[in-house]
Amino acid sequence: MKKILITVSVLVLVFTLATCSKKSSPTSSSPAATSTTAPAGTAGTTASSTMQAQQTATNTMTSLTATITPTPSSTTVSTGTPTSTLIFTITATSSAVQSSTKTSTVTATGTSSISATITRTSTATASATCTTTPTNTPLPWQPAEISAGYYHSLILDGGGNVWAAGENNYGQLGTGDTNTRTAFTEVLSGVTSISAGSYFSLALKSNGSLWATGQNQFGQLGNGGTAQENSFVQVMTGVTVISAGGQHSLALDGSGNIWAAGLNNDGQLGIGNNTAQTSFVKVPGMTGVIAIAAGYYFSLALKSDGSLWAAGDNTYGQLGISTTASATSFVYVTTTASITAISAGYAHSLALDSYGDLWLTGYNNAGQLGDGTTNSRDTYEMILTGVTAISAGFEHTLALSSGVLYAAGNNGNGQLGDGTVNNQTTFEAITAVSGVNNMSAGGYHSLALISGILYATGYNGYGELGTGNITNENTWTKIYQ
Repeated sequence: MKKILITVSVLVLVFTLATCSKKSSPTSSSPAATSTTAPAGTAGTTASSTMQAQQTATNTMTSLTATITPTPSSTTVSTGTPTSTLIFTITATSSAVQSSTKTSTVTATGTSSISATITRTSTATASATCTTTPTNTPLPWQPAEISAGYYHSLILDGGGNVWAAGENNYGQLGTGDTNTRTAFTEVLSGVTSISAGSYFSLALKSNGSLWATGQNQFGQLGNGGTAQENSFVQVMTGVTVISAGGQHSLALDGSGNIWAAGLNNDGQLGIGNNTAQTSFVKVPGMTGVIAIAAGYYFSLALKSDGSLWAAGDNTYGQLGISTTASATSFVYVTTTASITAISAGYAHSLALDSYGDLWLTGYNNAGQLGDGTTNSRDTYEMILTGVTAISAGFEHTLALSSGVLYAAGNNGNGQLGDGTVNNQTTFEAITAVSGVNNMSAGGYHSLALISGILYATGYNGYGELGTGNITNENTWTKIYQ
């Protein structure tokens, strides 16, 4: 008998995912073994036989070595929604048997056995889905007041506790050390008001005592010396309002008198000279003051009669007195209406009048005046109406109008929160957020209370946003702890 036999070897693969559950398992085809027997003939004679074998089968992948990148167990979601889905893609190559059709014609004498093996190489691809929970949880406290410094942030909660995050090279966080914090850390209690300066911080307690920490090179802490402090120390009593500037500090007492300490090279203390003060001194001729704002090298003051006063550096016209000459004593600033709120940036000034009109003057290199240009000016110009709250940052401005947040100026680090890093020379409405209660513009970052919840945007190189990392944000991001 003449017998023709075709056999096909089968390679079985096993596909496993050890870390994530399989979303789908790939399959590949392999031929099944079949045999064909030639018709019977006479021994010793020639017999012809045509053999045709067609094999199709499905092979289940059950073993495959693959690497998942990134590894789910090492992935941390530090901000965002409480849960998020991460997709991991695995690609691997192995030998697998595919479906094949083989047709052969065989001529044989006597009894013959012929076998054939067909193999091919295929690529297997699979995807897996892992769900991770971020390490951050909502803040355990509700912010009541916020203050953004140059590279650090202060938060005052409803219980009178101060929380700090960001750069701490000069001890400005008041943690007792100089270690940077990327998440908010509680540092002081019994506080009613806070103010973050360039590299130092002020806090006012409920008993009227003023506390300070951080850089003290020019005596800006007002404690009588110039040594840096890494923890809050008491420096004054009988205080009702505080404001921390570039390297000087302002305080109001219960009688409406201004007290000042720190750097005075441009006359920013308003005491009639350029001598730095390491202890708080009373500013002569300034009574009936209800609000103060310390800029980087200048100061603003608002009296109870709605009059605006200014002292210090005036290189860019930030005093708003129609000249660029600096003033070592507070000078009266002419305005067209009664002023109700003031804010001072690096070299630009904001004044809000009783009609809700926002007036601006000073440095305008990045469009922080919001007038559509980058030209500085030495007199106040009305730019925005219907305003209820204002805040001047280093080179950017925030304003709240009819419940909408407006922003202008430097946006190189996303501090305007408009989703870009493009400067804005006119005030733009940040429509992505609503329900803004208050805001604070810092060096290159911004803070806001939105429906009572803390949000932040901008530069985060020192963790000043409090997100737990050092990644910049260009949209207003809810802060978790």
